[in-house]
Amino acid sequence: MSIKKPWLGFVIASVLAGCNSGSDSDADPAVSLVYRADNDTIIEQGEVTLTWKAENARACVASGAWEGEKPTSGTQTISVIDKGTHKFELTCRSNSSEAKESIEVGAYAYEDVESLVMDNAAPLSHIVQSLSTPPQSETVIQVDGSAVQSLDYNNGTLSFISPNDSGEDQTLRFQVGSDKTAIYRVDVRSSMAPLVEKVAGYLVDDDGNETPIAIALDLIPSGFDSGYIYPVNSATSLFSFSVVNAVGQLQTVDPKYLHMMLDSGSDVYNVTEYFAIDGGTITLLASKKPDFDALLGDGQQILSISGFNDNDESFDSLVKFYPGTNSLKGEVTLNGQAVALPSTARLVLSSFTHNINMETTVSDSGTYEFPSIPTDSYQLRIVDTGEPPLKGIALFAVDVAGSIVEVELVANNGGIASKAALVSGEQAYSRVTATNQPYIPHPRSAVPHQQTVKPRSVEAEDSSQILIDDQVVAGTQNVTVSRTHSFNVPAEITAFNVVVDVSTNEYPVYTTNPDNIYNDTWAFTWSCGNNNQSMSGKVNNTHSTRGTMIKTSTIEKSGAMECDYTIATANIGDSQVPTYVTIMFVAESSEIAVKTFRHVKGLTRSGNRHVLSVPTATDSYEDVPIAARIEYTPADAVIDKASSKLTVGNQTVVLFDNHDFKQVSPGVLETVFEMPIVDGALVSDANTSISIALTTSSGLSSVPVDLSFANNSSLITPIFETTHVHDTPLSRRYGYRDASKGGDGWGQAAVLTHLNANSVLGETMFNDISGQHGRNIGHKSHKHGTDVDAYYLDENGAFVTAMRGNNYGKYIKAAFDSAASEVSKGELDGPNVVKVRDWVTINRTYAEDLVNTLAVKGVYVGNKKWFQDALLYSKLPGGQSIPSGSHDANGSIPLAPWSKPSTIIPMAGGHEGHLHLIF
Repeated sequence: MSIKKPWLGFVIASVLAGCNSGSDSDADPAVSLVYRADNDTIIEQGEVTLTWKAENARACVASGAWEGEKPTSGTQTISVIDKGTHKFELTCRSNSSEAKESIEVGAYAYEDVESLVMDNAAPLSHIVQSLSTPPQSETVIQVDGSAVQSLDYNNGTLSFISPNDSGEDQTLRFQVGSDKTAIYRVDVRSSMAPLVEKVAGYLVDDDGNETPIAIALDLIPSGFDSGYIYPVNSATSLFSFSVVNAVGQLQTVDPKYLHMMLDSGSDVYNVTEYFAIDGGTITLLASKKPDFDALLGDGQQILSISGFNDNDESFDSLVKFYPGTNSLKGEVTLNGQAVALPSTARLVLSSFTHNINMETTVSDSGTYEFPSIPTDSYQLRIVDTGEPPLKGIALFAVDVAGSIVEVELVANNGGIASKAALVSGEQAYSRVTATNQPYIPHPRSAVPHQQTVKPRSVEAEDSSQILIDDQVVAGTQNVTVSRTHSFNVPAEITAFNVVVDVSTNEYPVYTTNPDNIYNDTWAFTWSCGNNNQSMSGKVNNTHSTRGTMIKTSTIEKSGAMECDYTIATANIGDSQVPTYVTIMFVAESSEIAVKTFRHVKGLTRSGNRHVLSVPTATDSYEDVPIAARIEYTPADAVIDKASSKLTVGNQTVVLFDNHDFKQVSPGVLETVFEMPIVDGALVSDANTSISIALTTSSGLSSVPVDLSFANNSSLITPIFETTHVHDTPLSRRYGYRDASKGGDGWGQAAVLTHLNANSVLGETMFNDISGQHGRNIGHKSHKHGTDVDAYYLDENGAFVTAMRGNNYGKYIKAAFDSAASEVSKGELDGPNVVKVRDWVTINRTYAEDLVNTLAVKGVYVGNKKWFQDALLYSKLPGGQSIPSGSHDANGSIPLAPWSKPSTIIPMAGGHEGHLHLIF
């Protein structure tokens, strides 16, 4: 189902005025107009984007629902459109002809009668939501957002299979019945970055004035699997990029100014020569594919692409992808026989680290294949909307690039079983083998693995309250231990708790080290009527600060209810130290438990929601309050106290104790807190977490749980303010932006150490690193505390004159223009020629010294043509060579072009006024 209709309002007009039977060689060419809207139907108070391009026109004028003079080509977003039909007219004229077209856009009104937030749902998951105000209708349509699958509404329950991750937060809206003023909204928050991200933002001059960066052209990728994967293991797969303008027309790329740099995660490489240009298409060369593939790392790869078309319009983008170095295949079995999936089911593969989700078909003979997958830990699952649903789950790791992995997915179609049978039932194994390389255990000292029952973290007051008590224990390396069962909760039980306990013996020796290889995986899903929960993870992420994680839900009901669940775990890295998943269904008791502790707002502010500032001094520190929502059970418990702790590495400080909170609804609290000033000794790049515990008025305390985010991650990257951590003198800074918002000098501990320890970096005058909590500071790449801007050296090799880059290179450009004028007059040693020659020579050496330090992976320099011509090619704006100051028998010797290191690359973003260091 297609929800949005991009470019629906697409019209082409060509009008020739003054034509007759004769010819007129002096007549202007006819005006042609391409004009379109991104949608012809929108929500009231929404927005529509209009795009147009007129050929042979000198001016355009808008009328109707918009007005005023317009350029002959452009894009404009019209915001806050009232209910009704709106006509957007555009007329473009030359001296002798005109083209006129109009587009109608309808805006309709509705209100969200209920907002449902998918906190625990992965992409391509079966979502079941009970509506609190269910309309009396059996029809449902989707009216907004990426198309969902298997959409259904029945007896007050909305269900569907969620869309795949788009790289952006999504809002899905559903209309039940015919009432357009009663819409149900589901918010889906992304856990991935988009494949192609424009390098856009704002330039801020020395006086704090902001100017938008103009990005004229788009980059359209092709050759990627599942939207994000480059199929390395396919010898014939070559990805490519088409460069188009605002109306989708292919451009001609200027090869002289094309620059492409690959950040593999550990190193940076200039890969421009690995690609060929054919007009407006940039394609990886088949002859260079093996060399390019050899540069790739295991995780997310970032390909920076910068260039111009032949009309001096720029394109600058970051392509974020994953290398598919492995393949996965196998079969789905049920009762020992290979089976096809029913029409209501899908086979979904989800990666734990990269958050990639893929789906594939299963053949009639029960076989399936994912031809290209990255190195990662995975969950393979059946998603079925049928009744009864077919279930199945397998957990496994692919840790050797180039593997051909075979996984048998053991399916289960549910059924009723007794409590005794559940405890003693056989465990289903999904065996994984890498056909090209046998597994070699990593030696370590550890407690020998034993398949013993782990003591329960939650005990019922009376054993008769226990409806189900089941557990799986990880055993053999890379083998899934799972169990799926269904059962009935009798009518006489009116309320019960579902308690899931995920515990690992990998804590504390191994999970406190984020890079350790003993990274067991786990997963659970349960469903009781319209209540459900699904979670999965790797213990390095979920158990970095504790050995046990507990999730509790309370279900109230009338009448009998059917429940089903799947619990699974797999030992990764060895066959010795286990991870346990325990699930208990217990008739309601007085046990208090925190269900979720979720970040609501305060860390983003156009920044990175997983980056947290940890202040180590009070000077100039103004915190962004962190708002969080806490859900607990039982919902009628009276909460008397909320306490929270911050853990960085092996150190812990109290965030708050007996903190104020607001009771939003039964079982839901909200609290707002600020980071405290902590001891500088806490500075570390190790795993960081925030945990919370609740205490009731009767003295019952909950097990602490971690602050989590919309994608269920609890990993937080700490950043620290440079002047407070290392006493960096303010004389090394050439600006301090947005002091009232926390400034721009927040970086990861390792980066701040490098800035002070290295002989070259130690003298650098720098500015932007990251904003507080990873806020956007005008450059999209400055969000993690690992990117640093620095002045150029001036013509004297210092940071004194305006030639260091003031006003985004304004004075550098003026000196280049003046030098060109002097050369045209024969003044080959004029004052501006000398200034430019010295500036170019000094900054070439400076940039080389920076990339030759071990800490700096790469450097961005300016990408405007006048800047590249001088710094890279020794040419002035008039095309003249920069005189070197030396002479021979033929006269002045020109300055030679720069044989620069490959990791210095031009890139958009105002780098004519500063260098960008990539750590």
